[in-house]
Order: sequence, then structure tokens, then C-alpha cells
Amino acid sequence: MLGHLDLDQLDKVLSKADNLAMRLAAQTSLQMPLLNSIINKKDRDQLRAKFHKRKQLLQRYLKSANAVRLQDKLSFVMGVFLLIFTTYVLGRYPNDFWYIYHCLVVISLVAYRFYNYRQKGWHYYLFDFCYFANILIMIFLNFTPKNDILFKVFFVYANGPFGLAIPAFKNSMIFHKLDNLISVTIHLVPMVSSWNLRWHTLQEEATKDTRYFLTLSPETESFTTYLTRLFLIPLSLYLLWAFLYSLKVFVISSKRIKDRNYETMYIYYMNQPWAAKILLNTPLGPRAAPFIFMTFHVTFFVVSSVFAGMAYFSFTVHSVMMMTWIGLSVWNGANFYMEYFSRKYESGLKALEEVELTFSKDEAKKDK
Repeated sequence: MLGHLDLDQLDKVLSKADNLAMRLAAQTSLQMPLLNSIINKKDRDQLRAKFHKRKQLLQRYLKSANAVRLQDKLSFVMGVFLLIFTTYVLGRYPNDFWYIYHCLVVISLVAYRFYNYRQKGWHYYLFDFCYFANILIMIFLNFTPKNDILFKVFFVYANGPFGLAIPAFKNSMIFHKLDNLISVTIHLVPMVSSWNLRWHTLQEEATKDTRYFLTLSPETESFTTYLTRLFLIPLSLYLLWAFLYSLKVFVISSKRIKDRNYETMYIYYMNQPWAAKILLNTPLGPRAAPFIFMTFHVTFFVVSSVFAGMAYFSFTVHSVMMMTWIGLSVWNGANFYMEYFSRKYESGLKALEEVELTFSKDEAKKDK
């Protein structure tokens, strides 16, 4: 309701709130002498003690709320500057410092996430595929930049699973929530780097005598070579991760995760009614739920790899695909902000209406 109000209408709502607050304060001050006269000292002391206790709780809550608000404000400022600086570095240093910046940003944000998640018992999320893929990407960028196989693995992971993860996990550019920004960054920055490397840096370096990255030779690559390096090898490395992940989460650390109430991606989906219904209600029974979960994960990877293969051979397709995923993350963030503030204003107006109704009833009783 309030999400559609203009500034003048919102100003009227705020004025209405101020007016009600003043009227309630005046009514309370008028009734206090009456209350003091009808209750004895013992009752007053009890009320005073209860009041001070509630006041302390309220002050503690407000202090905590202020700290959270300050943290959100700082996160918002940092998120906006991160976006501005990222855009600047990509435009100013696209063929050299950008890749160093990519590594520094991803490593620092993942390190912060590990520290934060470790305290919350969420650190098993860092066994998920995107972190494994980011490690391989770091190896390529820093240690084996001339390796064609790792380059294609990097390209497939950055534009396949990372891209499709944006709608699948509702990655959102919510600037005041650092955790959301980290999720967006570890998925989108590698994608942007792959686009920049594939269509700009490699062409730029082709004119130079000394090159940091590999040289592509499409005329010497057959269909079999492309199939192997753009699908079979990335799939093999993915299946290696899937095996190690399943062994760690479902076998080695299963009891530890359960006893310590840790969270994993599997547990997250099991807590979603729609997902739990799918995973548990199969002919194989509830015991096969982890296997069904990983089967869906493999299917997700295979489908997303098709998108990456299409992007590899076309600058236009790759650019449109990248802008689509970026735009979707912005759209998800816009939806969050609009729905959040709309709900906030609606609940605020509802509370004001309830207070005004109560106040009107009290005045009606006085008139009688």
C-alpha cells in the first residue's frame, strides 16, 4: 500500500504520526496525577521497578539495533564503492591489473566469509562447488595462464554454474548486506574476467611479442578437442569435487554436522518444504535423499555447461548472457528493497491506525 505513495503522501503519514505521539504524550501526562493518587506506595515501587527493567531492556535493544544499522550503513557504502572501483579497474586496466584485482577481491571476501561463517556454524557451505571452482580459476590466473585446458575449465565454470546460480540462489545486489555482496561477487567477477579475457585481453596480447596468457588457435582445434576441453574435462573435475564433497559431508563429517547443528547446502534444501518433498518422496526412499540431491546437482552442472559452450563461440551471446545475469542480480536486489520498505511502511501505517483507533475510543468514552 505505502510502496505506491509519493513523497507528499508519505510526509502526511509522518505528520500524522507526530500528531498522534503528541496527543498520546499529553493524555499520559494528564492521567499521571490520577494514577499516583489511586495506587499506594508499594504498587508504585513495583511499577517503577518494572518500568526501569523494561527501560534497560529497551535501551539494550536500541543500542544493538543502532549497531546493526551502523554496520548495514557501512556495508552499503563499501558495496557501492566496491562496484564503482570494480568498474573503474575493468575500464582502466583491463589487460593487467584487473586480474590481480579479481584475485584480491575474491580472496579477501571469501576469507571474511570463512571467519563469519565459522562463528555461525555455516562454514561447511565453503565446501560447495563455487569455492572449488574459484580455486581452479586462481590457479589458472596466477600459475598456469598459458594452459589452454584450465582456461576452458575456467570459462565453463564462470559462465555455466556461476551464471545459472544467480537465478537459482536468487543472488542479489543488496548493498547493505555484505553476505549478499560476497555471493554476487564470487559468481559475477569470474564471469566478467572470462568475458574480458576471451574477447579483449587475448586479442590485445596477440599483437605483442611477450604474452602473459595463452594464445588461442581455433584453426587447429577440432570438434573432439572442443568437446573434451569444454565439456568432458570440466565435467570430470566437477565429478571429482562431487565425490569428495559427498564423502566429506555425507560420510566423514555427517555425525559431526548433525551433533553440532552445522548447516550445509543439503540441509538448507531439506529445510525447504518443496525441496524436501522432492528429495524424500522417491521410489528409493528417504535414505537416498543425499544421492537424489547430488543427482540434481550434476544435472544443474550439465545444463549450465551448455550455456557456457554457447557463450564460448560468440561474443554477442556471451555479452548478452553476462548482462542478463548481472541484470537479474540487480533486479533481485531491487525486489528486495521495494518489498522490504513497502512491508515496513505498511506495518508502520497499520500500527498508527491501531493507535489512532484506540485513542478515538478513549476520547469517545470521555465524552460519555
